[in-house]
Amino acid sequence: MSEVRFSGFQIVEEVGGGPTGVVFRCRGAAGGEVAVKRLNALGIDRERIGRNCRRFLNAPPHEGVVPIMEFQIDSAPYFIASDWVESGRRFSDLPGAVNERDAWPQIIRLAEALAHLHRHGVHHGNLHPGNVFVEMGDGIRCRVADFGPGLAGKVHHLNLGETAWFAPPEQLESSLHWDDGAIERWDVYRFGALAFWLINGVTPRGAEYRAARERQIEISGGRPVEVDMAALAADMASAEACGWMVEPADRECELRRRIIDQCLKL
Repeated sequence: MSEVRFSGFQIVEEVGGGPTGVVFRCRGAAGGEVAVKRLNALGIDRERIGRNCRRFLNAPPHEGVVPIMEFQIDSAPYFIASDWVESGRRFSDLPGAVNERDAWPQIIRLAEALAHLHRHGVHHGNLHPGNVFVEMGDGIRCRVADFGPGLAGKVHHLNLGETAWFAPPEQLESSLHWDDGAIERWDVYRFGALAFWLINGVTPRGAEYRAARERQIEISGGRPVEVDMAALAADMASAEACGWMVEPADRECELRRRIIDQCLKL
């Protein structure tokens, strides 16, 4: 296999990846550190991602969003370059549910970031704990990253793995039909699922299929079992979101939970 090269960037190291691609720590022309994600060619709709990135580059910055610097979608290797986040810590690195009073400032910040993206015609499409960074400084703040790649549009094959539980069943069933406001609705559901998970430590739907898949993994001797997205979608669509696992911390938290409940309605 030939060595990976990104025009305008010098690769320092490969730092990891997921279903939509592999991330490299690179240096830009000015010497600063940059995160370059080589996109999974089978798991992207290049036309949709190109349109999304162009809209982002024309939008004003927002402190809750990790900015894109450059992208290449017309020729391989397909990639998106964004600011390097030094902390590298994400919601997915948290050990479990977060104290509710601590969680809400991050949830509100996340909502503001998504609202900014939507206001400027930009969608995320794949929001889950692995692409929300947590930075420590003057307080704790979260920043949304990796928007664009995901199960939406003309995607040949994309195994979402555990992140599939943050998607609405509609997205799992019919990712081709993302336009005309559908993908923004998917973002709203994913935001609700992420907020619910942050406070409860579990996702709001899909428990029955999760248990069935765990049995399959056990039978297979621990070998990987790809998520059956049709089965997961059917399970999610047939059930109401599960109830909150803990009592609200106060009246304000209770009222905020009602907003999340609305986000999770199918």
